[in-house]
Amino acid sequence: MESCLRFKEHRKIFKRIRDALKDESNRKYREEFEKALERLVESYDTRNHENRFVVGGALEVLFCALLKALGFECVWLREKRYDLQIDGRKFSLKGSFTRRRGTVHLINVLGDGEVKWDEPTLFFVGGYGVFYADPCMPLSPERKKDALTVKVRDVLEVSKDWKIDLKVPLKPEGTAHIRTASYDVAKSVLEQIGSTLLRKHLPEV
Repeated sequence: MESCLRFKEHRKIFKRIRDALKDESNRKYREEFEKALERLVESYDTRNHENRFVVGGALEVLFCALLKALGFECVWLREKRYDLQIDGRKFSLKGSFTRRRGTVHLINVLGDGEVKWDEPTLFFVGGYGVFYADPCMPLSPERKKDALTVKVRDVLEVSKDWKIDLKVPLKPEGTAHIRTASYDVAKSVLEQIGSTLLRKHLPEV
């Protein structure tokens, strides 16, 4: 019980975020975030492995911007196990844009060492919203060869009372062409240096 008290402030912060986003006076901030997140997931299909990291990082930046707009203190951490510090408390962010049948990687694992989920986490679930969970809730992570995972449907069930009604998009289905972040970065770099040689020889995508 004592160890669970350390999540008391995280839960309070989550409730304050939920209340702020329910406030109709903040509607314009909520809608702009939803629009940005939809464009992000639509533009960088996470079926491409590199896009998963890019979308995850961009999600952290966008949500931090939203929180700051709402009056919260937010720092983008870029740490191994934590992503945002909100009003002095650290949180992990995870995204799943593949409907409730999918799984979420809580922790990537190298080797056979013991690993434990220990972070209060915000789950962005496509088609459902944003959910809070921490290790003192009855969520049962599963150890796979390369990751500690949790089923999306379990997050939805365990955290049904810890939900923010934000529009979280589903990734597009049946896309013939998948845009990759690395190509856009390469193109942007050449534009920044005023390329006159390599830019016209970029490979087709």
